[in-house]
Amino acid sequence: MILCHKCSGLLAWNKEEDTTGLLSCQCISGWVRGNEPVLNRQQVITCQFYRCFEWIELYTRQGREQYWIDNQLERAEKLINLI
Repeated sequence: MILCHKCSGLLAWNKEEDTTGLLSCQCISGWVRGNEPVLNRQQVITCQFYRCFEWIELYTRQGREQYWIDNQLERAEKLINLI
């Protein structure tokens, strides 16, 4: 599986791989640049989990509304349940 370098969403994967519950790329310009590592499911879950908290840090610094943070916390909880 290959993740977006911006949002850590799924960009590309083998059709046989289980992508249930994983987050997909939400970037307008999301595309495989060619230098992203290929990851297994466990690595993807870990990357996406930590990315949720990076988003929370950003939203906190920006002073965004609580629902932005709550959305990321819900995503992180769903990812933890995949382990």
